[in-house]
Amino acid sequence: MIELGTGFHPELTGQENVLLNASIHGLSRAAALAMYDSVVSYSGLQHFMDVPIKNYSSGMHMRLGFAIAANLNPDILLLDEIFAVGDEEFQRQCMATLQAFVAAGRTILFVSHSGAAVQSMCQRVCVLEAGELRYDGSVNEGLAEYRRLNAQSPHQALGSVPQAPASAGGQASPPQAAGSPWADLGDWVYDFLRRQGLQPSQYVLDVGCGNLAGASRLLPFMEQSHYWGFDRNVELFVAGVQMELPRVGVRPEWGHFVLNDDFNLSEIPYTFDLAISSLFLRRLSLNSIARCFASVIRKLSPAGRFYVTWTDVSDADAFSPKQWADGSTTWPDRDPFHYTFDMLAGIAELTGGRAERLPDDSHPRGERVMVITHRP
Repeated sequence: MIELGTGFHPELTGQENVLLNASIHGLSRAAALAMYDSVVSYSGLQHFMDVPIKNYSSGMHMRLGFAIAANLNPDILLLDEIFAVGDEEFQRQCMATLQAFVAAGRTILFVSHSGAAVQSMCQRVCVLEAGELRYDGSVNEGLAEYRRLNAQSPHQALGSVPQAPASAGGQASPPQAAGSPWADLGDWVYDFLRRQGLQPSQYVLDVGCGNLAGASRLLPFMEQSHYWGFDRNVELFVAGVQMELPRVGVRPEWGHFVLNDDFNLSEIPYTFDLAISSLFLRRLSLNSIARCFASVIRKLSPAGRFYVTWTDVSDADAFSPKQWADGSTTWPDRDPFHYTFDMLAGIAELTGGRAERLPDDSHPRGERVMVITHRP
């Protein structure tokens, strides 16, 4: 599948295009009819199959294309950029399909500029520049090489954001709904820290700030320059600066950001009252978690607290893939990772901290919460 919906004819109905597309992929009419009901159910377009697809929205068009690809049952799947389409529920369904495809020992050749998408799917990365192979190897090192080749720096991205009229330090109007699938995560970070006593004058470190969902809520509340964000993924940061923050009228210059692969926080001149990491550990190996914990603990004030969410499993599940209610799968040895509390508490202890599990089940993605403080 080089492009979703290749071979669709705009004048034909959804039903006719399913049969046409199946024939292009080499299926007989009998085989196409046999898989038709599964395609319709997967796409969620039961009420639109008699409508010419020229009247479909782009999202409906892509849903139908992916539903066909998902039911062709190939040995090798070629994906160019688009790997999950539609609303969040459908995206989870797509990701579950692709993860099951890989788990069955089949091959996906995935071409993308999205580091987050590559991390979620791939076990090997090749980086191309002007048609030349620059890297072939592990995912994390491949993404690091890609970021080094990325022409746009975070500072350039900061300079390309439209001006917002409000100012920071509690003077901005509350952000309006961003219309983003990540908005609930930003809301959770803000609400959780407020429950922990966050005040505008305190210093906060957002570890794994990603696409700045948490920043969109915290920056208008905090005093100028009291919010700091860290991430390793330049692409997510640039997407947050250019898309997420402008949607809610928030200027990234209200805070500060550190981006590197090494968890190097040495440029930050402050210690932090509160630090938080939400949905970040599932992107990190145990070695990276150790570096992360060590760096953050060193930057905590004596009474500072580091709140961490993680995908929690029991000891019995620690070394096996784990399927969750939303259809996602986590792994002990590749992204997205899961860990036991004892594993993470042991790392915290070794890096100068003490971890305590919190009785909090409010995280919108079902992750558990712990707090890390300085070891006595």
